[in-house]
Amino acid sequence: MYNLDHIFGDITEQLKSLKADKIYKYKIVASFKGGKFKQIELCKTEEEAIMTIEKNRKKYGQDWVVTYYNIED
Repeated sequence: MYNLDHIFGDITEQLKSLKADKIYKYKIVASFKGGKFKQIELCKTEEEAIMTIEKNRKKYGQDWVVTYYNIED
């Protein structure tokens, strides 16, 4: 697979991402001052997602919007 990276990108990372999406149910994303949202973490339960958001809101500060959404469906 590595010899095709120049065409398809890093296939190994893409496959890991697909596998992770099956395990994790919630994606934590953050946006700085209204910019584009970027994934910062994945969580297995809603309770874990809420705790992670609270932790990251304190860590990142007021200029950041940190939220989560369900990625199961």
